[in-house]
Amino acid sequence: MALFITFYSVLILQAVLILAMVHAQDDQSGFISIDCGIAEGSTYTDEKTGINYVSDTGFIDSGKNQEVLSAYKSNTLDFQLRTLKSFPENTRNCYTLKPKQGKGNRYLVRARFMYGNYDFKSQTLEFDLYLGNDHWSRVRVGSSAIDYEIIHLTSSNYIYVCLVNIGLGNPFISALELRLLDNTMYADGLRSLNLFSRSNFGASEVVRYADDKYDRIWNPAANLSGLTDVQTSSPVSLGSSTKEKVPSKVMSTAIKTTNTSFDFVSSWKNLSNNNLGSVPKFLASLDSLKILILAGNNFTRPLPAELLEKAKKGLSLSIEDSGPTT
Repeated sequence: MALFITFYSVLILQAVLILAMVHAQDDQSGFISIDCGIAEGSTYTDEKTGINYVSDTGFIDSGKNQEVLSAYKSNTLDFQLRTLKSFPENTRNCYTLKPKQGKGNRYLVRARFMYGNYDFKSQTLEFDLYLGNDHWSRVRVGSSAIDYEIIHLTSSNYIYVCLVNIGLGNPFISALELRLLDNTMYADGLRSLNLFSRSNFGASEVVRYADDKYDRIWNPAANLSGLTDVQTSSPVSLGSSTKEKVPSKVMSTAIKTTNTSFDFVSSWKNLSNNNLGSVPKFLASLDSLKILILAGNNFTRPLPAELLEKAKKGLSLSIEDSGPTT
């Protein structure tokens, strides 16, 4: 009897652990997921990601629901991009987000746009995107979908995302998403960080939730000649070496050169601390990094000491006219 009770207890414990794991993997308590343009009060669960979406009822009281033309509704188009909310009236229209976790937290805010020629004008639209009173970005959207993403540390319980008409077409938005981050991630003081690029080398498909519990969108990097994709089926973790919590699925793919004489060069031009934040110190941990040119980027804050130390050990580091080094 004692053996039976013990065995039964183990079964119950296993069941509880399984339920707890499922709940942890499906935790969207830090998410606000709005599909703009769907019918008022509608909700659904996205088949690809498992993310629960709602209409924008209660988040904004202006705008008109629209739908992209059928020609743009390919099987690969995210469901959230098939509808949109346009704003033919008012210069400024704002969504009001109130995350449950409140102020003092760091959030990823993503605005998604798919024009899809909904108005039959076949035009390229431009309008401004604001986070509260702060200019976030100039939105330029034509026939292709585009995302704008910012990481923001809140000082208020409310987050206002505003679309502003600048006379170059009616503003619109397809989806608006908020994701709670760990406060150690992307820590850059009180500054907000605009996404420049997030590429997953060696991958053939987009990675996001639930592989990334923070629902960052990792797009496959473009194929480059002289490089080949590599991957592993084993779990890969950076452990505590980075605070950015890169998901295992992203770290399980990579690229490598097909010959030893090939140099891989990646460049980002006209950057400044206004859109890059601090120069990331993890660059110093790249053993294969031989040349790093930062000249002409007008950085306003010191370069990481780790990079300067790596320069003493053989890294060719060009920092002329790039800002302070100490």
